[in-house]
Amino acid sequence: MKYIWKNIYSFFRNETGLFCLCLICIFLSSQLMLTAYGIYGCYTKKKLTREMDMNSLDLELSETGMVTKGEFSEAFLACPPELTDCIDMILVYAKYTEKEGVRPLELRFTVREGKISSCTLFANNLEQNRMITEYFSEEQEENGEAVALAYNGGDQDIQGWLKDMENPDGTLSILGKDYEVIGNQSWAAAVLIPYQSLEDDTALYNDFGILLYFHDPVTRDQYNQLKETLTAQLGDRVIFPEREIYDFNQLYLYNTILLINGFILLAAALNFALLYRYILMKRKKNLAVFQLCGLTRLRAACYYLGECILLLVPVIPLAFVCFRLLVLPVLAKTYTDIWSLFPGSIYGKFGAAYLVVSLLVLVPVIALELNRQTLKEQL
Repeated sequence: MKYIWKNIYSFFRNETGLFCLCLICIFLSSQLMLTAYGIYGCYTKKKLTREMDMNSLDLELSETGMVTKGEFSEAFLACPPELTDCIDMILVYAKYTEKEGVRPLELRFTVREGKISSCTLFANNLEQNRMITEYFSEEQEENGEAVALAYNGGDQDIQGWLKDMENPDGTLSILGKDYEVIGNQSWAAAVLIPYQSLEDDTALYNDFGILLYFHDPVTRDQYNQLKETLTAQLGDRVIFPEREIYDFNQLYLYNTILLINGFILLAAALNFALLYRYILMKRKKNLAVFQLCGLTRLRAACYYLGECILLLVPVIPLAFVCFRLLVLPVLAKTYTDIWSLFPGSIYGKFGAAYLVVSLLVLVPVIALELNRQTLKEQL
């Protein structure tokens, strides 16, 4: 081991420029590898999500059994937080009966920290598209305040419906409660009200079922966990249609990103190997002297490989730490889902892959260089 350290010290002292160039090559190629993985991963994830509709989950409500708002709330509050935190929107409908028939009321909410919360995803979408003048606050949703967003579109039928609901004081009479109109919306030809403003005994509209929208593609574990919990709470009144759940990690594992990163790794290893080959060419006279003193080619190859490993091992983790702390936050401003692609284990896998590919390239390069010239020619 001491000879390996002596080689590194000699390398740094006599060839400082090349030494720094080797370290920079390792550092930048590590950064490039992770950056390519993250950016391409985000695009692949969005593409698969669009093509397979992997983020949403449609459930049905039985036509023969009634599910009340209170029962439905308790069912989702019984779900573990790690599951409900992944759900950005829960959409159900309530019946509003008028003289012309039954109309659906859209109700959206989420579950956060063990309580019913406002659906910020829906609110942000409406605000960005300028389809609302105001949305329910978190306090109004949690407290179940009787506030409403009236429809301000041009549908005369809906305007007539709203007129029938309107009280002399300007409030809207909905399901036995008077709702204060706090704003307008052009999203749905109906009235939007907070989910928590309904009484617990209010029946959900069976014909429309339930829509769940997840932040990331639904995994098999999430599907099974949700099915187990809701079935235990609601029995056969909630129906889970059988659907194929794609494991995104498995899809991603076999995606072309691995091929791309393989080429990046190979190119980085070749660059490093060629630089190191140049160093070996400059050391050929020193090698000849050592061989006269009894150094075998096998032992020389082991020394050189050990030197390369000691150069790679500290620089790769340093590059990964810099990527995590400096580069990844910058990429996350554009690619918001990129954090999910970089759990702690991914760095170990890429580090091991980099080291293995580099050694696989270095072994034949070092072997060929040691055999390229005879001892006599070197002297």
